[in-house]
Amino acid sequence: GEATLVLELRDSITEAVLARAVDRRAAESGGFGDLSLSSRVTNQADAARMVRYWARLLREHLDEYGAPKE
Repeated sequence: GEATLVLELRDSITEAVLARAVDRRAAESGGFGDLSLSSRVTNQADAARMVRYWARLLREHLDEYGAPKE
């Protein structure tokens, strides 16, 4: 299986798209080449792994901009 994340950052007043990111990832379970065993448990684990990856990546990029200046 695979999953696609589409992320848009929009201006809260104008709703203009400020940034857009699209990332498509293949599930990593199985390890049997083209043959892979799948179950609800492995699907959930793959989804959780991908979401953690995307969350970490987003956090790293947001940290590059630093905290808002007051």
